[in-house]
Amino acid sequence: MQEQKNSEKQASKQAHHDRQRSIHMVEEVFDAEREHHYHEQRENMNAEIHARRLRIRRAADALIMEQQRQTAEANALAKDTTKILKEERRRNIQFANITIEAEQHRQMQEQKDSEKQAQQDRQRNINMVKEAFDLEKERRLQEQKEMMHAETHTRRLSIQMATYASTIEQQRQTSEANIHAKEMQTIVQEERLENSNMAVRATEIERKNRIQEQEDSIKKIREERRKNIHIINTVVEEEQRRRIHELEDSLVAVQETDSVEKEQRQEKKKIEINFSSDKPFGFRYLDNRVMVVHPSSPAAEAKVPVGWYISSINGEKHHGDHTKVREKFEKVKKEGGDVSIVFSESDKQEYLESKPAGLQAYTLADEMLVG
Repeated sequence: MQEQKNSEKQASKQAHHDRQRSIHMVEEVFDAEREHHYHEQRENMNAEIHARRLRIRRAADALIMEQQRQTAEANALAKDTTKILKEERRRNIQFANITIEAEQHRQMQEQKDSEKQAQQDRQRNINMVKEAFDLEKERRLQEQKEMMHAETHTRRLSIQMATYASTIEQQRQTSEANIHAKEMQTIVQEERLENSNMAVRATEIERKNRIQEQEDSIKKIREERRKNIHIINTVVEEEQRRRIHELEDSLVAVQETDSVEKEQRQEKKKIEINFSSDKPFGFRYLDNRVMVVHPSSPAAEAKVPVGWYISSINGEKHHGDHTKVREKFEKVKKEGGDVSIVFSESDKQEYLESKPAGLQAYTLADEMLVG
């Protein structure tokens, strides 16, 4: 009799040891799968971050090249303007000298004719300058249109701060070129004043008109540039908002598809079993997964499969939360009556995704509650 009791104790200890070892093996398998899943997600995230950095770097290089090209064009334009102003100054000096000599040797009638001729020449020069400014204005408008299309395409691939810095730099370079041109024109006007007293009046009037026209044209160009920049910024912001909405819609669609597929997978195979709260249910669980079913218990009689998951208790769903499952069992034990438990079959990947904070070992209180 004593030997039989000792053998039963040894068998019980061996069974308990086997259960503990199987539990540890299950925990090691889950930990390995979770670590593998975490490493895969981290590698995918690193690859995506590297790809984004490459795209941003390429966009920044394109912006720098475009800025260098525009700077070169502005310098060439300033050089051409300087040459034109020097040639015009030389012609005007020659014309002033001829006018002075004619005024000294000719009579009053000839002086009037020369003044009339000088006025016609000045009007012709003014018309030529106006035509040159009109052509320059049309060329700048065309360049601004081309620049607007190029900047719109570039801003779609770059970030907003880089685009803003490039725009400020372009405005600064254009302002410097305009200031340089204005200084050269001022020097030409001052040299004309020194030629003769007779040419002073006509030169002063022409200088004032030209400065006013240049200031008006500069103001118009700046205003048009501000409008174009505002339009470009508006287009870029609208494009960014549209892309964000498209990404949000696609993300919502993917999440809905995943949730539908997950519900379909979970609804593949489910069983509902009613237990009495007056006696133990006869199974042990880890998080919300059934790990052990005791023989000759209500769970064994109802054929609860080991490895299945507790999907809901009295209609309340539970996904991998060990604490909530335990609190629900305690609550139904106190209330008394029948307890409806739904068990569902699920794969390991879905189980790991549904866990909130890793595996949690069941305690002695859990064994006493359900075992």
